[in-house]
Amino acid sequence: MPQGRALLRSGAVAGDQIWLSGSLGDSALGLVARQGGLPHLSTSCRDHLIARYLLPEPRVTIGPGLIGLAHAGMDVSDGLIQDVGHMARQSGLAAEIRVDLLPLSPPAQTTLAADNSCLATILGGGDDYEVLFTAPQSEAGAIQRLAAHTGIALTVIGTMGAGQGVRVVDRDGNAVAVAHKGWRHFTDAGEEQWSG
Repeated sequence: MPQGRALLRSGAVAGDQIWLSGSLGDSALGLVARQGGLPHLSTSCRDHLIARYLLPEPRVTIGPGLIGLAHAGMDVSDGLIQDVGHMARQSGLAAEIRVDLLPLSPPAQTTLAADNSCLATILGGGDDYEVLFTAPQSEAGAIQRLAAHTGIALTVIGTMGAGQGVRVVDRDGNAVAVAHKGWRHFTDAGEEQWSG
């Protein structure tokens, strides 16, 4: 990516939609499955989740296409809640995530349907390496064209607004209690760049 053209975590604007590439939670659920958890899953579901844990697919083709469309961007490596929190904090905003909008693979959907406590793992597990970004609603059409061009799903999962912190809600706006989880590898002391 050209110098000076990287998306920063700190560029989100109030009113931006929060977008996520691909699907969420497969890697963290794959780790649980690999350690002998999730015994209710079929062999094919377990194999899918474990493969996503062992062989993540960073979405490197998305980043360059977001320049000029997105205000802020980063990958999801520490867990969605943790990483959305980094972006919101560095942008001086609050984030609201809708659980009903989260893009989940069929194996992740099966897991969550069987055990609702897996939502904490899905939201906080990390190592998804999906692209998390914010953009104004006016760019939604261009973002969907980018998704069609790259063959990678891009899904709106929430919004940025005034305030601070991350709020997880259901489709009716009711708060969803989720145990705080997420990896913490580095501090937020310096501005970090994500360049896809």
